[in-house]
Amino acid sequence: MIRIHDWKLSRCSAISEREIIQEYDIAYVGPGAIDDRTNWTSDYLNKVSSHKHIVHFDYPTATLSIDGIDIPISNQIDFQLKSNLRILVDSTSLAFPEILYLFTIFDQLKISFDVLYVQPENYDDKPRSEDEDFSSTRLSEDGMLGPKLLPRYVIPSRKAHLLALLGFEGHRLASLYESEVLNVSSYGGLIGIPGFKPGWENKTIYNNMQQINTVGIKDIDISGANDPIYTYTVIENKYNASKYEKIPLFLAPLGTKPTSIAVANFAVNNPTNLSLVYDFVQKKLGRSTGTDTAHLWSFRCK
Repeated sequence: MIRIHDWKLSRCSAISEREIIQEYDIAYVGPGAIDDRTNWTSDYLNKVSSHKHIVHFDYPTATLSIDGIDIPISNQIDFQLKSNLRILVDSTSLAFPEILYLFTIFDQLKISFDVLYVQPENYDDKPRSEDEDFSSTRLSEDGMLGPKLLPRYVIPSRKAHLLALLGFEGHRLASLYESEVLNVSSYGGLIGIPGFKPGWENKTIYNNMQQINTVGIKDIDISGANDPIYTYTVIENKYNASKYEKIPLFLAPLGTKPTSIAVANFAVNNPTNLSLVYDFVQKKLGRSTGTDTAHLWSFRCK
């Protein structure tokens, strides 16, 4: 079991080399920088970590690649690390599946670790033409794979309840509803309130409203967009309710990275009667601008 036991935050502009992060032996990062904040984390981790390892999950082969070494995702992931290593996960650059399976490895090996996330100053969510409005927000494009159930978390969807953690992109909820992979009996939603900045939650509500009405979501929960601790509690309550009703719970992390971290954390701790759905979107280059707040969550394994 893994749990957050410390949370530090600071403005990126105020961070010195040792203000928020000490030295690390290993930093796990995504394949490449796509905006100002992933450029920032890349440069910063060069200063505070001895080694950076690039991580990528390949769904067709169900393998996690770490610096080009393919690790099959199975019930017991075959990967070894020294227990005294100081480890940092750059969730800013990593996608949800990579975070999930790194968490799984650390839990399996009983290794504590830190997670870094940097909020952007702004998102590039302006309408592309005069005919478009907020509902056209696209920070990413639908991927070729579409929504898929992730290895280790595949169970029948019939009679299941799906909780979608929502972000700015309403098309992602639409892709779940239209997917042939899912045949759930009911949907719920979670919206990040408050948002990273005042008013940003209104974009999430507006951008998803058409899909919420189409899907027929009447059960909406809220949790801070940058708060994985309370989001974990909301998910736990849904999970307990599903167990009481004897139905599976499906989770779809479509929103902010901190809420996705909560999903990964909860899934590692509760692997039964739970399924995870991810839509493998393609993030756009320059999808955000600037850097705002850096969060550092310290996870302890029990």
